[in-house]
Amino acid sequence: MRYEWVNSLSPREFRRLTGIKRMTFDEMMLVLEEAEYVQERKGGKKHKLCLAERLLLTLEYWRE
Repeated sequence: MRYEWVNSLSPREFRRLTGIKRMTFDEMMLVLEEAEYVQERKGGKKHKLCLAERLLLTLEYWRE
C-alpha cells in the first residue's frame, strides 16, 4: 500500500487501517527519521521502500 494513498484517507479510515491517529504516525516518523539519519552514517544496504511505507507496513502487520 502506498503512503500517498493512505495519506489521502480521512482520519477515521486512517486509524481503522493503522490502529493509530495520524498525529501519532507523524511523531513516529520524526523519531524514525532521526534514527535513520544516524544509521545512514554507519553504512549498509539501501532500503527499497521509503521510511513512511516501511512504517505503514509494520503498523498494518501489527494491526492484523
